[in-house]
Amino acid sequence: MVVIVGSVAPWFTAAAFFSVPGTQSVGKYTLALGGIAAVVLLIKAATPSRWPLVAAAVIGIVCLLTAVVALIKASSLIPAEDQQNGIVSIGWGLWMTLVGTVLLVVGCIVAEIVASGAILGTDVEPSQSAVDDVPIDWTDRATTPFFIVAIAFGGLVAIAVWLDLLFGVTLLP
Repeated sequence: MVVIVGSVAPWFTAAAFFSVPGTQSVGKYTLALGGIAAVVLLIKAATPSRWPLVAAAVIGIVCLLTAVVALIKASSLIPAEDQQNGIVSIGWGLWMTLVGTVLLVVGCIVAEIVASGAILGTDVEPSQSAVDDVPIDWTDRATTPFFIVAIAFGGLVAIAVWLDLLFGVTLLP
């Protein structure tokens, strides 16, 4: 989701009045690949197979390479004095896309390690607790502080993106 939001957000800003969304450059590719990765991860949620994690990680690597190339190309095209004076800068959407792709790849790797039981040393069903062999109560899991913070952060990012897209209000420089 972070890759998708970052792909439509501003990748370049000029004089704080003009911004170029990622979809006007290679962000359209990261947007499409981010959508495919989201669908693949939904498939993973429905099946015990591990191939969706591998596919999502590969998609994440391709998105990461695309965003890094865009960052390097943009950095080489923007004169150093314009960057220092803040006239032209890399937008927050490109940074968000980079962070999102790293999170996608690392998340897939960690999920694969946990699913294989390498950390616990045993094969544990995803719906079973490793301690008591009792089913996990997902309603208790959904109220943990981590999930609450993740949902709140996602909501704030969504609000920031919609403010930028609809009204041109950029919250981040």
